[in-house]
Amino acid sequence: MSEPQKPGTETAAKCVFSPVKDNPDEAEKFVRAILKHNPNNVDLVAAELAPLYGFGPNSNQDVLARSRAQSIFVSPEIQEPLKEFLALFVRNRWGLPLPKWDPTLALVREHRHSSEWNGPKPPINEGGRPEEYYARFLIRVLHELEHPVATSPLLLKWLCDAVQAGGTKEENACWVLFHGLMYLQLKAMDLRESQAPLRERVQNCVARFASHNSCFDLLSMWITTRKGLGEVIPGKY
Repeated sequence: MSEPQKPGTETAAKCVFSPVKDNPDEAEKFVRAILKHNPNNVDLVAAELAPLYGFGPNSNQDVLARSRAQSIFVSPEIQEPLKEFLALFVRNRWGLPLPKWDPTLALVREHRHSSEWNGPKPPINEGGRPEEYYARFLIRVLHELEHPVATSPLLLKWLCDAVQAGGTKEENACWVLFHGLMYLQLKAMDLRESQAPLRERVQNCVARFASHNSCFDLLSMWITTRKGLGEVIPGKY
């Protein structure tokens, strides 16, 4: 989607992130394509997502950009919101729809400072739209980034700064978190399907056979099996 440029540009050097958000459908295809060619660890996935996050066309070769992209998967700030998302929406199933960016962002804008959407009990009825679950995740993480715990290592400081700046920069942070979660949803469904017995795959009744946390556990094992910053397929976003 972007014209190639040489590594070492100003964007890469400063590790500024400024995502292009004008084609969400293309962004979804980009995320699906990463899953399809199956990078073997979270570091490589993060590197391939870096251009989509707005670090620049060749940021998948930039160590700092890759490190920041990886922090989306390993930061403590997303763990509880992610666990809730997987338990309430994915629920060990696969073949679930992905959300659309514009209606998700509209929900975030509407409920960003709502006590109900920031509270401990999810305000979503069972069977809700994927956009609602994504908006809940984004609102919870935005709250965490807006009020960081002083004793916690803030791996997402670059996003924290954007959230605290508000406006377009906060929307940029939402774009990053939205597509990071999209990849994690796809990966969780892929892992769960690959672990399911044949009969379970045919029936797709996984809720009867596993606990609500198994998707989170599978993702956690995948995330913690990290092998360093290796080679990646050049990003085309």
